[in-house]
Amino acid sequence: MDFEKSIPFDLGFNQYIQSFAANLEFAYSELNGFVNLKFKSLYFQRLFPTIKDEIELYINFYIGCLLWACYIKQFENKEISENPVLGKNLSDEESLFNVNYLRDYLPKFEKDTKYYLHKTVNVDPKYYELIDLYIKFLKDNKHFTETKTSSDLTLPFEIKNPDYEKILKTIQTVVETGDFNPLREYLDIILESVV
Repeated sequence: MDFEKSIPFDLGFNQYIQSFAANLEFAYSELNGFVNLKFKSLYFQRLFPTIKDEIELYINFYIGCLLWACYIKQFENKEISENPVLGKNLSDEESLFNVNYLRDYLPKFEKDTKYYLHKTVNVDPKYYELIDLYIKFLKDNKHFTETKTSSDLTLPFEIKNPDYEKILKTIQTVVETGDFNPLREYLDIILESVV
C-alpha cells in the first residue's frame, strides 16, 4: 500500500464490525421472550457459539486497532485521512458505550453459560486488561476527535522493535479475509508492552 500522501484512519476493520451491544440486546430480548427454562436453555445453547464468536471478534478488533495505531505512529507527522470523528464532540459515554458494554457483559456470559448450559466458561483475564488498555487509548486520544496526523496519536504501550512489515501484512490479511483471529498472537505482546 502507498502511504506517501496520507494514511487511512481505518484500513478496513469497520466493514466487519457491528454494534456488540445492539446484537446482544436483540439476542437477549429473544431469550427473555421464553418463559419455560427448558426453552430458554435450548435457545441459549444455540446462541452460545455466536456470542462467543462475537466476544472473540471484538477482542481481536481492539488488538487490531491498537496495532494499526502502532503502525501509524511510526510515521512522522503523516496526515491521517478519513477520520470519521474528526472535529466531532463525543462524550466518554458515547464513545465508550460498546467497549464498556462488552466489559460489563463478560461476567454475565460466564454466569449465563453456567445457568443455562451447566457449563463453566472462564473469560481470559487478559481480555479485561486489553479492554482497559483500549479504553485508556480512546480517552488519551480524546476519542480521535482531534487526530489529524500520526504525531497526534498517543499510545499507552510501546512494542520493542516492532516488525512493522509483519503488522501491516497481518492487518491486510484480516481486512481481505474478514478473519480477525491472526491478530490474537499480538495480545500478549501488547499487554507486555504497556507503559
